[in-house]
Amino acid sequence: WQNVCLSDAWLALFYFSYALLGWLAFVWLLRQMKQLIGRIYGSTLAMISQLVCLPLIALGLLLGLLHRWNSWEVFFKPLDLSRAILLYLTKRQYFLTWLIFSGFLFILYWLGEAVLRDFKSRQRFK
Repeated sequence: WQNVCLSDAWLALFYFSYALLGWLAFVWLLRQMKQLIGRIYGSTLAMISQLVCLPLIALGLLLGLLHRWNSWEVFFKPLDLSRAILLYLTKRQYFLTWLIFSGFLFILYWLGEAVLRDFKSRQRFK
């Protein structure tokens, strides 16, 4: 019982590295989208799009994580997917879970923005 994870302990480093890359990609790609919308439609709409996208991403995460939905099922089971989405709009516990996920995504995004901004400013001075 003492050596339960000994043979696969190296996987922890893999999972943390994978999560770090995913977090940086999430921040970088969302920032790219915000910049593109800002160039085309202006900075106000870019900020609004960011405020709308993060809760939608959180909802997509919850639908995939908890309800096991895949993106292509929107074409095959649209009514079932609509019912799952309505749960997050009508049931208190689901809505609070969505709110918490959205809040953490906002925190992760803004922390990532600060890290990437700091990294970018350091690169300019080299």
